[in-house]
Order: sequence, then C-alpha cells, then structure tokens
Amino acid sequence: MVPFATENILMLDERPDREFAAYILQKEGYSVALVGGLDQVRGRLSQGKPDVLIVDCQLACAESIKLVESLKLDPLTAEIPVVAFTACPHLTDPCPKCESGFDRAVPAGMVDQLPATLDELLRGPVA
Repeated sequence: MVPFATENILMLDERPDREFAAYILQKEGYSVALVGGLDQVRGRLSQGKPDVLIVDCQLACAESIKLVESLKLDPLTAEIPVVAFTACPHLTDPCPKCESGFDRAVPAGMVDQLPATLDELLRGPVA
C-alpha cells in the first residue's frame, strides 16, 4: 500500500542489510532516514518527530529498550509509533524486550512485512 503522503521514517539499525530495508520502504513511498546509533536518534528527534521509529533492538538491546521507554514517557515523543525490527527469537512468545514500549515487532528476516506494519500503525487495520 502506498502511503497517502510521504511519511517520515527514522530507522536505527547498524546491520549491513539496513539499506535493503530502507530501499523496500522507499519503494513503497516512505521517506527513510537511517541512523546508526542511539545518539543519532536523539539528535534527529531534536530536529523533529518522525511518523514512525524503527529500532533494531537486537544490536544494543538494553540501550534500545531504555531509549524506547524514555520516548514513551516524554509527552513530546510518546505518540511516535515504535517498531522493533529484530532478530529476536522470541517474537512468537511473550518477550519482555519486545513489550517494553514497542508498538509492533517485525522479524529482521521478514523485511517485506515492514510496509504493511507501517500502514497499520499509521492508518489502522485494513477492514
């Protein structure tokens, strides 16, 4: 589904395949900014809010969780949907890592699910 307008996606990921995930989203009409560290996320957020934040929580899991938890506690950023894009093996089970403020979780090997996940977060489930 093509976005109604160009939504801005901020993606925190240090994996080499992050460009492929960004390409898939850009092909669907999203504007994607890639950052490789938590400080870069904070710097980008000080410049303006993205429509969705995608976080690789496998990379620096504890730090990513702290970031998401702090964003959800801040009234200025609490409403930003956050997607865990992760190789976490517990996505099918209750996973404390993926329930720490993340709105959705997408397995890293299933990059093709990202556009539908973003569509649902931004516009709600398809009827």
